[in-house]
Amino acid sequence: MTVMNQYGFQERLFYSVLEDLVNSDRLAGSISGGRQERAAYIPDIYTKSQNDWVDSFYKQNGYLEYDSLIRLGISDAKGFIKKRFKSEALIYLSTCCAGTVLQDQVEATVEEALNCGAWVDVMPVLPSVFSTTDAGQLLQQCVKSKTGVHVYCDTIIASEKFITDCSKLFDDLMTTKAEKESKLNAILMSPEGEKKTHLDSVEDGGPGKREGRRKKTPVGSGSTKSGGGTQGREIKVKAVKNKYKGRGDRDHYDSDEENTAPVQSKDKNREIEFLQVEEIEQVLFKKLHDCDEDLIGEIAQRLYRPLRRQYQDVAKSIFLSTANASGVPKKKAQDELQEKIHGLWTNARLFEKGINLFNEDTQVHLSKHLLKTLCSDITHLILINTASEHMMSVSDDTQLTLEVRVKIITQLPEPSKTIFTKLHTTLNEKSTDDFFNQLDVVCGPKHLGILLRKPDKKKERQLVFNHRQSLAEQLRNEGDPAMALHLACVLLMQTFTQCMVHAPGRCVPQIIAALKTYMSEEQHEIFTTFQDLVIKQLKKHSDEGSEEDISHKLSDMLPKIKEIALTTKKGSGQAAEDPGP
Repeated sequence: MTVMNQYGFQERLFYSVLEDLVNSDRLAGSISGGRQERAAYIPDIYTKSQNDWVDSFYKQNGYLEYDSLIRLGISDAKGFIKKRFKSEALIYLSTCCAGTVLQDQVEATVEEALNCGAWVDVMPVLPSVFSTTDAGQLLQQCVKSKTGVHVYCDTIIASEKFITDCSKLFDDLMTTKAEKESKLNAILMSPEGEKKTHLDSVEDGGPGKREGRRKKTPVGSGSTKSGGGTQGREIKVKAVKNKYKGRGDRDHYDSDEENTAPVQSKDKNREIEFLQVEEIEQVLFKKLHDCDEDLIGEIAQRLYRPLRRQYQDVAKSIFLSTANASGVPKKKAQDELQEKIHGLWTNARLFEKGINLFNEDTQVHLSKHLLKTLCSDITHLILINTASEHMMSVSDDTQLTLEVRVKIITQLPEPSKTIFTKLHTTLNEKSTDDFFNQLDVVCGPKHLGILLRKPDKKKERQLVFNHRQSLAEQLRNEGDPAMALHLACVLLMQTFTQCMVHAPGRCVPQIIAALKTYMSEEQHEIFTTFQDLVIKQLKKHSDEGSEEDISHKLSDMLPKIKEIALTTKKGSGQAAEDPGP
């Protein structure tokens, strides 16, 4: 209840008398709110107490909190401060205002971090009532005139030198990765025919767009607070370590399955990727042990694009140096390629003749084996050559597994990508016909321009003879029963048919069955018995005593197997063999 209502004063008379008393200094105070029901009389002593508290708090702490002034009865805290401290260079924040003393402390902290080439969180410098938003606003005001400084997580300052040192942590890893990837990834050249090569290719969003800085919601980094005011805290200034040891390379592909055709790439041109943001964070975590987690996350975001561009430059430099060091005259390289391909193609064609000696099921197994060996080697050579012509550095010693071959094919431009995709697909067929047909297209004048010419009879006989001599030499030096049986079978098949046979180990029983037509019953029985013993030894289902007995029998029979294979001549069959006892 107001004084006027309590005593029943008339409103106009009451306000008139009250104003006279205040103006004549008989009442030491002031009237707030005018001639209204909510008007209040504020004694000067109360106002003086408020002002004294505000002045004292600001002098001791260097800041004023809006809520504290509201609790004192000052409804418009910000307006009161502006009126009370007209001459002070205050910075008005979300929940408080900071004076020059606090501003100087923050600026000194920032300067120290910049001079040391380090980072620092300003939250420990500020009173506990400051929120991360307040700290961010104050920090922005303090650094707006400075250069070479970055603000992260609203409250953390990092120098340009610190960011550069973080980038240097990736130098060794970048070189190691570039040396490996330069053998597998295309080095894209400028389509306008400029002298310099360009690694940056056009992506979906275009390379010119800047990635917007992601503003992270402040997390309470360094938010363990104690008291306010002038209670200072220890400031942590952390410098980056400059030494970095490269991590190991990623695992190589080692799959031997060949049942997948190349997948068409959605982007014709792709930038060479270095590391994802998460991978950059992992490297930084290992090297910057005392660094704030949120700070590392934002630094990784900042370094992602510069590191990618730098990696592309490194990859280009390594590719060009490798190409220059290993370069050979084009004509000589073409001649060497033609000689290698023609030699493999000739052998594959001769082995194809041997496939026709067997039944249909065995032909499928032999054809698949030929496709996975010699035919794959031919594809390897041609693909390596084509990749080099399109500025892809791939070592001749590179093991072209299914994944690696598909990766290279998908990076080739048209029409090379299409014809190699078809050639790659034929390697999974059940016969060699499609492969040789597609190989003729690849080696034709529109593409490689390699002439695949069938050898004359004399040269063909020489090749067959040399192959037989090679098999005989291997058999003489072979001590493993299973391998010796394999060599003896293909050697005998060539002796009787004059056709070279290229077979996997699982086809040995079929070859022995086919040899029955050419061998005497005694010799064929020896081979059949030896085969049974080899199978028992490989299965290892017998006890230890039986295994020793099997090994002993194999050792006794091995010289006989070699003798039959090495001494049998063409035309010596059942009728030509000496009868058994």
